[in-house]
Amino acid sequence: MQDRLDVANDNAEHLARYIYQNHPERNVWFVLQKKSADWDRLKKQGFKLIEFGTRQHQYALRNADHVISSHVDVEMIRPKSPTFYPGGRIDYQFTFLQHGVTKDDLSLWLNKKEMDLVVTISQREKESFSGDNTRYLLADHQVVTSGFPRYDRLHELGRSLKKDVILVAPTWRGSLLTKTRGNAVRALADGFKETEYYLNWQALISSPQLTEYAEKNGLEIVLLPHPNMSAHIEQFDIPANVQIASYSTSDVQSLFARSKTMITDYSSVAFDAAYAGGEVIYFQFDKDTIFAGGHTMEKGYFEYERDGLGPIALTHLDVLDALAGDNADAKSMYATRAAELFAHRDNQNCARTYEAISALDTAATTV
Repeated sequence: MQDRLDVANDNAEHLARYIYQNHPERNVWFVLQKKSADWDRLKKQGFKLIEFGTRQHQYALRNADHVISSHVDVEMIRPKSPTFYPGGRIDYQFTFLQHGVTKDDLSLWLNKKEMDLVVTISQREKESFSGDNTRYLLADHQVVTSGFPRYDRLHELGRSLKKDVILVAPTWRGSLLTKTRGNAVRALADGFKETEYYLNWQALISSPQLTEYAEKNGLEIVLLPHPNMSAHIEQFDIPANVQIASYSTSDVQSLFARSKTMITDYSSVAFDAAYAGGEVIYFQFDKDTIFAGGHTMEKGYFEYERDGLGPIALTHLDVLDALAGDNADAKSMYATRAAELFAHRDNQNCARTYEAISALDTAATTV
């Protein structure tokens, strides 16, 4: 199993822990770079770890029945060419746990991947992958609505932690970063501080009204940049009252669960916040151009006006108005959308996912 090369704490880690605790007869190994900050933590928790790229990793690949990951980059799905395997054939089955809800059309990218099973959180997401009119090349039996394994813990945290955070969680834009190979940090493109992205997010986090609202309501302001942007967070002028969090070093699930309001643009972490019972505001200053190129996504089944889990703001002042607003009817509508969206809202996501993966073994023996 594997999340990112250098970071765990996603669906694969949560599923692996569930299997260790509930199905110890399974021979489960977790793949990670040894330099990862998560290595020692997982080792202390009893995880059986394999360092990525080592001989042990290669041996495991040649003998694996399943490779399971929250990511589908080549390092996870096919780290070695077919010629590496006995007879030039890859025998393991690959399960894509996903690391975020697929709401946009990623078919041009995902259709290049060989996947035996994809995990989703809703019937509409499943249908977007395997329905009659989809552009994806997946059959119905290859997609399950078992829910994300990490949602088990998120469900419990959402019911136990106080909602005391305003979480600002922007995604990224392909046009903001230069292209690179491998896992090297992507550099910022020229003119970053003149972009809509910088100017709008900077205006929001430095707004006196945001500070005033947070102080008045006893809330912390936390900025959680996308992993592709975290290396460049120093480009922003971060006010002293704004805390910076990181996917690699912070307990992001606790942040999602503590979020009274999450402010994002197009990030799928909005679903995590809503799953834990928080409110969402979409800050979409470039909503008319985001799907016009320069990024990694095309418009999918999800319509923010029709399906969104919170209001859409076009300026940072609109965000502040939405944050301070108290429209009970609108809040009820968004809560209803969230309730109807998730196929499951409980702590059995790991169990359902494990059963779906186990069913692949049965299917393989009947072919």
